[in-house]
Amino acid sequence: MIRLTIPGRLIPHGELLRMHWAKRARLKADLARSLWYQARGDLPLKKEKRRHRVFIMVYQPTRKFDKDNLHASCKLVIDALKDLYFIYNDSPAWLDLEIRQAIDHKNPRVEIELEELA
Repeated sequence: MIRLTIPGRLIPHGELLRMHWAKRARLKADLARSLWYQARGDLPLKKEKRRHRVFIMVYQPTRKFDKDNLHASCKLVIDALKDLYFIYNDSPAWLDLEIRQAIDHKNPRVEIELEELA
C-alpha cells in the first residue's frame, strides 16, 4: 500500500471550471510533481493493466463539499495518479474509488491510499 499526502485545501469544482486552462494545467502539473516527489521509491516504471483501489480522504479547512463537487474536485488528483502510472485508467473496470471528507481547521490536506487488487 502506498500513502501520499497533498498539503492544502482542495479547490472546488466550480472554481476549477472558471480557471484559465493554462492555470489549471499548471495546477495539475504541480500536483503531479508533489506526488512524484513523495513516492519516488514507489513509482511504477511503466503503465501496467492492473486494477487498483484508491481511497481519498479530503480534509477541508471550513466546510464540506456536496458529494458531486467532492468527486469532481478530486478529478485533478485522479488524473495526476494516472499520469504517474499509479493507476491504469480511471474507469470503474480498473479503479475502485472511494472518497470521503472531514473538517480540519488547522491542517487542510488530501490523503491518498493506493492498493493493488489481485
